[in-house]
Amino acid sequence: MKDHNRNRHTVWTGIVLAGLVMFSPLSAMSATTANSSGSAVLEEVRALEAKGELSAAIINLRNAIRDNPGDPSLRLALGRILLTQGNIPHAETAFLQAREKGARKEDVLVWQAKIRILKGDFLWVASELDIDDALPDELKARMHVVRGQALYARKKTDEAAIEIEAAKQLVPGHPWVVLLDARRDLAEGKLEQGEQKLDQLIAQGPHGVEALMLKVALHKQRRETDQVMALLDRIVALRPYDANVQLDRAATLMALGQVDEADEIIDKVLKGVPNHPLAILLRAQRLTQTKKFKEAWERLQPAMQNLKGNKAAVLLASVLAMEAGQVEQAHSFLDPLFKLNPEDPVVVKLMAELFLRDKKYAKAVPLLEKVVAAEPDDARVLARLALAYTAIGKNTEAAELFEKAATLDPENQALKLRVGMARMAEGDTEAAWDNLSGLVDDPDAGPQASAAIASLHMGRGEWDKALEAARTYRGQMPDSPQPDLMLARIYRATKDTKAELESLLSAQKKAPELDLVAFELATHYRRTKEADKEAAVYADILARNPRNERALLGQISISKVKGESTEALTLAKRAANMAPESLIVGRAYVNLLMVAGQKKAALAEADRLVSSLPKSADAFILLSKVHFAIDQPVEGLAALRRTAGLTPQGGAVHVGMAKALIRENKPDYARQVLDRAVEIEPGLISAWGMRLADEEKRNGLEAALKLSREAEVMPGAGRDLAEMLTGDLYLRAKQPEKALAAYKAGIAEKPSPALVVRLARAHIAAGDRQPAQTVLTEWLTEHPDDLAPRMALADQYMAAGKDAEAIAAYEKVVEVNPRHLVALNNMAYLHSKTDPRKGLVAARRAWMLAKTNPSIADTYGWLLVRTGEPEKGRPLLELAHVLGKGKSSSTAYHLAAALAAEGQKEKAASVLEPLMALEFPELEDAKALYETVR
Repeated sequence: MKDHNRNRHTVWTGIVLAGLVMFSPLSAMSATTANSSGSAVLEEVRALEAKGELSAAIINLRNAIRDNPGDPSLRLALGRILLTQGNIPHAETAFLQAREKGARKEDVLVWQAKIRILKGDFLWVASELDIDDALPDELKARMHVVRGQALYARKKTDEAAIEIEAAKQLVPGHPWVVLLDARRDLAEGKLEQGEQKLDQLIAQGPHGVEALMLKVALHKQRRETDQVMALLDRIVALRPYDANVQLDRAATLMALGQVDEADEIIDKVLKGVPNHPLAILLRAQRLTQTKKFKEAWERLQPAMQNLKGNKAAVLLASVLAMEAGQVEQAHSFLDPLFKLNPEDPVVVKLMAELFLRDKKYAKAVPLLEKVVAAEPDDARVLARLALAYTAIGKNTEAAELFEKAATLDPENQALKLRVGMARMAEGDTEAAWDNLSGLVDDPDAGPQASAAIASLHMGRGEWDKALEAARTYRGQMPDSPQPDLMLARIYRATKDTKAELESLLSAQKKAPELDLVAFELATHYRRTKEADKEAAVYADILARNPRNERALLGQISISKVKGESTEALTLAKRAANMAPESLIVGRAYVNLLMVAGQKKAALAEADRLVSSLPKSADAFILLSKVHFAIDQPVEGLAALRRTAGLTPQGGAVHVGMAKALIRENKPDYARQVLDRAVEIEPGLISAWGMRLADEEKRNGLEAALKLSREAEVMPGAGRDLAEMLTGDLYLRAKQPEKALAAYKAGIAEKPSPALVVRLARAHIAAGDRQPAQTVLTEWLTEHPDDLAPRMALADQYMAAGKDAEAIAAYEKVVEVNPRHLVALNNMAYLHSKTDPRKGLVAARRAWMLAKTNPSIADTYGWLLVRTGEPEKGRPLLELAHVLGKGKSSSTAYHLAAALAAEGQKEKAASVLEPLMALEFPELEDAKALYETVR
């Protein structure tokens, strides 16, 4: 079946090409009557056509039209010849003018349909080509044939068959009908039957060219190259003047790799008809083959108005638009084609690639999975799916696919590198090391492998090994600043300030105009408190780009640190003038003005920003903040209201503003903002919660309960929300029985995960743990992918000491969301009780997702210590201790245990000593360790 579908696609490619000569220029002239002088001209034109002298025929017709502008037959003839020449836009104009001058609608419609087919607009032909019963049978049959051709192109085979039968009834045995019938046979795989009909037509003569074109398609499908070229040579001999035939020959030559001869044909056609769309398409394809994407795009883009329905053109335009970084335009081409061809593997692959370029990885995944299911041994497709998996956090699946792709393409070192990177992202550092270490000496993949190995060691706090790998990286890429930047980061982590500076200066020497290097250098000078040198770096950046926001802000920051508020304000004003549409710079200037007490100036600057950035919600938020700060709540609310149409999170923006106003001790203004938030988004729970907390604080629980009932009658909210809010108030007031009643009423009105989780919490608050678990398990039976109830159930199992059940529940959470940090961390903790090595896998995955989270670093480091790798665990525990600012007694104990395991007893004792007077779960273990090290 797979081969048959491919054959049908190949045949239809040929059918569309054959359609280019569907109506011969030697076909019978239109029934539109010509005057006597016009008839004479048409006779001359026929003679010129017969000799292939199309340019002369066109000149004669244009002269005749100038003398007889009202004769529609002359314009019809001109349109036909222009169409044969491939000049679609001018042909279309000629046919429209013929209709305006009195040509019969049906005469013009047939040719308009021909143009639509050339453009690939089969939908228009199939739906808009009306057939009048009053027309002659032969003309009606001709229209049925055209519609049938368009329907076949749209793969509407049943509807196309109806058109064929209608044409047969009108003119049985007519060559047009036989030709379309042969097309049907070929498309349905009845190759011998179709070929017999074509041979009959070829023998008859008048429609032999069309039949020969279809035989070309048939032999292409059979991959009979010699026969294809012989037939094309025969067609060219019959129609030397037909540009479309010449172009089909060029396309075949391109497919055979005979590109020089193909280029000559394309050049010849374009010389005669510079805007010939199919010639432009082939030229763009040739340019693409030679990787001249920009030039190809410049040539093809203007021609796309005449190629919108041409599948090959749309696919190429999509590729070139992607290469040009014009993702939206690529979508404009590809989306309609994908809608019509959702199962076409070429279209599906390209749509998936477009989603990858657009960073819409979740949309790319199902498309690529479909392709992989059909083509499981395509290494490139496997790699693309693996890349998408990596982007959405499915690192294990990504690593497996990269490994399979690398097995299928063993010479591809880049795939092996991807395997190592995927294992690293997964957190399997040992497997990553195994993959990457074997690539270090590869001339292509080696530098990236060395960089990845250095990163791996940096992540594990193995600074000496990281330094060794980074130096190897620098040796492989001596002219690149990237290895120097990596070395600088390692030296920074090891507090070797001198070596860090040397590396940064080396990077600067290699790339003096690279802002990334400059900002790293500025950051170094900031840490070493060398403000003048930091300022000089910013000055160099601004000399290259006076509007660089980060450098402008850096200059302002230096003045603020020095306490030079006036200078900071002057610099901010200058920066705002240099970058008038920079929200970041403008915000800094407004804030400085407010601090300086220049409220009117701050308001003026905020107003200016809104004028410069009328579609920026953040600009209106800044303006609103200024209004509230100067006690103009009406204007503040008005500015905030403008954000509703600029961001889908209009309600959330109001909640953020309310929180800011509460921090600034402006509760009355905050309440007004919250009232507006629930008007914009009546179901916004965070806004309701803050409103109710404010009401309870002002007027007590009963007043808050009364306010919560407003949600019941508010459009967009409802009784379920009202009961949820009521339950929340009762639960906060430590009245769980009333909370239970409210939550149950809400579920009865409209069940939701949020209400179910709250109901479970209320049961626990009432001391009934088993009903809480029952509520959650019953909900999850019907809604297994709801994360909030699943997490709540897992947390309850863990609290109840049901570790096995908790682990199973957390695992299901991770199946749905592989990047769920809490679930991964809790899994690691629970596994650590009985099987630390299992816990290590989950801990590593969590840490790879959040390397600056002290709790996660603590879990991972502690498990490394417990599994016999204190030298790897200690750096992570030191990091956790620093990030947590020494507040976690458990982390301190874990660090002490790691130090003791490494033989650093004095350090371990100094960490443990302050813990002896504290209370924490591991105190007894800490005391026992302290006795051994002090």
